[in-house]
Formats: sequence, C-alpha cells, structure tokens
Amino acid sequence: MATPGGYKVSELVGGGAVRDHAWLNHRMPKYLDAEEIVQPAARLFGERLKSRRQKMGLTQAQLFEQTGITAAYISFIERGRANPTLDMMVKLADAVGLEAWNMIRPDDEANSSAS
Repeated sequence: MATPGGYKVSELVGGGAVRDHAWLNHRMPKYLDAEEIVQPAARLFGERLKSRRQKMGLTQAQLFEQTGITAAYISFIERGRANPTLDMMVKLADAVGLEAWNMIRPDDEANSSAS
C-alpha cells in the first residue's frame, strides 16, 4: 500500500504499530528553525524593545529586576528567537515606557496613526 504522496507504508502489526517508519521520517523535519516559528509581531516587538532599552541605558539585567523576566529570555525576545506571552509584552513595554500595541504595530500603521 502507498500513501497519496507515493511513499510505501508497511503493514500494520499488532496494536496498530507501523513496522517501517522510514516514510514518516522522510516527511518530518529533523528540527525546527526558530525563524520558521517566531511570529513577525514578536520579532518586531523584540527589535523595538532592544532599541528602546538601549536608548534608555538599561541592561537586560536591570529589565529583569523591573519585570521578573530573566535576562536570558529577554535576550531571546530581542533577537527574535522567542514568542513572548501577552503578559510579558505588557510588562516589558511598561518597563521601557511604551504601550505594547505600539511595539507590535507594523510601521505603516504606526506612521499613519502618528499623523
């Protein structure tokens, strides 16, 4: 028997276990690249957080003291390697004196609302 993609599927054996998983391994990625799973809004938030934090002269450790979010996780956020929760975004935005919405808003929307 073959799958719609033309892969050979081995017979099912006792308990529904598949004897040969080669067709499945061929189709599944070995790892996930963070670039593929981080949302554009989270990436934009991280870039703006880093820019604002640096303008204010704050370190990631100082931001941790204000928010309780570890410096390591803040680093992941700033580098676009994490999808922070809404609660985290609000805490971090407050700590740098901005609104969370303005930190995730696309540039074209931010510019049109500023006019």
